Amino acid sequence: MATTLTQVKPNMNLRNDVQAVMKVLDAFSQLLEEETTALRKSDFKTVDRLQANKKALAAEYQSRVTA
Repeated sequence: MATTLTQVKPNMNLRNDVQAVMKVLDAFSQLLEEETTALRKSDFKTVDRLQANKKALAAEYQSRVTA
């Protein structure tokens, strides 16, 4: 059976969607590592600074996985 463009395109869209979610998860993981380091140092200014980005990443993740 020959593969048509319509059969390939949805798979590429899925791949792009998965890659986008993985980028968000990677950024969130890095943020959590930075936050953990700050907490261990009792650096609450850094923890507070990270909160807005943490919420934004969580919202972006949620919108991507529920789309």
